[in-house]
Amino acid sequence: LDALQNTYEEVVSDFTGLSYEVGAIGWPDGGFPGRGYEVAIPPTIAFSYTLDIIKLIEKFRNQNKVFLGYISIRLCPKTNTLFGMQQFEDSVMVEVVAHRTPEANEIFDALINFTKTFNVTPSYSYKTSPMFHWGLETELFEGTYLEETILGQPFYNNLNMTRLDVFCAVKEYIRDGNKPQFDNAFIKRMDLDKCSKKGIDTGIPLAIVEEPPIFPGCNGVSNKKDCFRKKIKEYISNNLIYPQAEKRNRVEGKVITFFTIRKDGSISDINTRSQNQNFEKEALRLISNLPTMLPGKQNNWPVNVIVNLPVNFQL
Repeated sequence: LDALQNTYEEVVSDFTGLSYEVGAIGWPDGGFPGRGYEVAIPPTIAFSYTLDIIKLIEKFRNQNKVFLGYISIRLCPKTNTLFGMQQFEDSVMVEVVAHRTPEANEIFDALINFTKTFNVTPSYSYKTSPMFHWGLETELFEGTYLEETILGQPFYNNLNMTRLDVFCAVKEYIRDGNKPQFDNAFIKRMDLDKCSKKGIDTGIPLAIVEEPPIFPGCNGVSNKKDCFRKKIKEYISNNLIYPQAEKRNRVEGKVITFFTIRKDGSISDINTRSQNQNFEKEALRLISNLPTMLPGKQNNWPVNVIVNLPVNFQL
């Protein structure tokens, strides 16, 4: 989420240059925007798979299409988690990463499409497709692809439910108000069994909270999230005081603010980021004076909601 900050209104983040658009997620500030994927391949055919994708990259290189990146290969033992990748036996994890350019996007589309059809079935007792760890967020995949992987296989032999079925059942169980259980040997050994409320108290981002905080004037409006954003923009526009020195020198800028609307509707944990201290001070004043709101809710319970709000200073 940090990498995608300030993208709820803007297409690209000011800080990282990343986009929330499908397939456009890369790496944060200080590095190149990137694209990549990671896939689990059976050890018996991992070497031939790697040679095949290198040949494919070479084919594009001969067309003067540059791939500036790396291929990482590592061996991972089997796990028995619901959605873990290492579920076959020992798996070879092949990770392909590169600087994101139009040429690299074309190469990655070709690599992913090739990998989707790479035949891993002879290594198993059932028909299956390669299991991607990441890279699934691109538009090259549809939900039906997951059914063709190990996720479409029974979770247990005596259970007439696939891994996808179990995931959906657990999701509905939690949505129905049942509390998830996290107690296990690791939790107890690491003395983490007393921290269940920490995540709830920290807060839920505005973009994903089920019921957003209600800004004064938004009660009774059907789309409260849109109303919240509209009203808070109006508040900023009506109450912003442009710093005199910056106004005199025709200086413009933007402040990125982060703050929490608490379960009682009050504002706390205000953070500001800008290259101009006077702009930051004014943004801090504005956010500190926001009106008390009705709190946001998750599963019908009041929760702290984290808000990322850009404050623009334009003449």
